[in-house]
Amino acid sequence: MKNKTLIGIVVAAVAAYFLFFRKKKEETITEKTQEQIIKEAQANTNVKYAQSINENVEVVEVDKETEDYNNAINEYKRLSNGYAPPKGLTTKQILALCEDMKAKNDVLAEYVKVAGQDDIQDEEMTLEQIQNEIERVRNERVNPVITLINNIGTVTLSSGGAISAARKAYDVLSSDLKSRVTNYSVLTTAENTLKTLQQQKAAADAVAAQRAQKKAAWDQKKSSINTLVSAFKNTVQDNGTALKQKAWDTNTLQAMLNLSKAEKVYANQYFGNTLGGATVRQNYGGTKYTAKSIYLAIPDGNTTNWRAGNATAKQVRSAFQSISGSVNEYGEII
Repeated sequence: MKNKTLIGIVVAAVAAYFLFFRKKKEETITEKTQEQIIKEAQANTNVKYAQSINENVEVVEVDKETEDYNNAINEYKRLSNGYAPPKGLTTKQILALCEDMKAKNDVLAEYVKVAGQDDIQDEEMTLEQIQNEIERVRNERVNPVITLINNIGTVTLSSGGAISAARKAYDVLSSDLKSRVTNYSVLTTAENTLKTLQQQKAAADAVAAQRAQKKAAWDQKKSSINTLVSAFKNTVQDNGTALKQKAWDTNTLQAMLNLSKAEKVYANQYFGNTLGGATVRQNYGGTKYTAKSIYLAIPDGNTTNWRAGNATAKQVRSAFQSISGSVNEYGEII
C-alpha cells in the first residue's frame, strides 16, 4: 500500500515537472515568436515605406523630367513661331536645337539691322552663310563711304561739295556701320580744314570790301585834290616861261594847308607829276628851274616881291617842306 502511494507521488511529481517545463517552453516559444513577429512586422513596414519613398522619388523624377521636356517643347515653339520639334527627340536634344535657333535668330536680327530687311532672302541659309551675307552687306554699305572720303583729296575752297557728299553718306549709316568707316578722321580733318579756309576767305573778303570802299573814297578825294593843285599850279608857273605876277589865291592856299599828311603827300606827288617841263623861279628875276615840289614852288620870303608877302603862302611852304614820298591807291603813305 505504501509502495503504491509512493509510486503515485513520484508519477504525479514527474507529471507536474514535465507539465511545468512544457508550459515554460510554450511561454518561451510564444515570447520569441511574438518578438520575432514584431521585428518582422517592423522590417516589413520599413521595406514598404522605403518602397513607397522610392516610388515617390521616381514619380517626382518622372514629373520633373516631364516638366523639363514640356518646357523644352514650349521654348522650341516660341523660337520657331509655333512649330513643334521633331518627334522622338529627348529633352537635351530639343534644348540643343533651341540654342541653335537662338544663335540663328540673333544673327538674323543682326542681318535685319544691317540690311534693313524683315527677313533674309533664303530661309535655308546656314548660320555661317547668314554671317557671310551680313559681312557682304556691311561692306556694300561702308566701302562707298570710304571711297567718297578718300576722293576728297587736298582740301581747297572748292572741296565743299565732295566733303558734303561724304558727310551725308556717313550720317545715314547705323552706329555699327559708322564704326567700320576706317578713314572717318580724314573726313573730320577735311571739314575742319575747309572751315578754316572759309573763315580766312571771309576775313579776306571783309578786308577787300573795306579796301574797296577806302579806294572809292580816296579816288573821290583825289579828284578834289587834283582840282586844288591845278589851281595852285596856275599861280606859280605859266607854260614853262617866267612867272607872271599873279596874286596868291588865299582860299586855295588855305585849302592846301588844311590837307592831311597823306593828302599833302599826294598833292605834292600830283604837282610834280603834272608840272611837266614847266619852270618856276624861287626868287623873282632869278634863274629858272623845274620845280617838282610845292615847297620849291613857293618863294622863301626873302624878297620884297608880291610872292613873299602872303603869310598863308609862307605857311604852305613850311608845311610842305618835309613832305616826300607817295601814297598808294587807298590813300596810304608808302
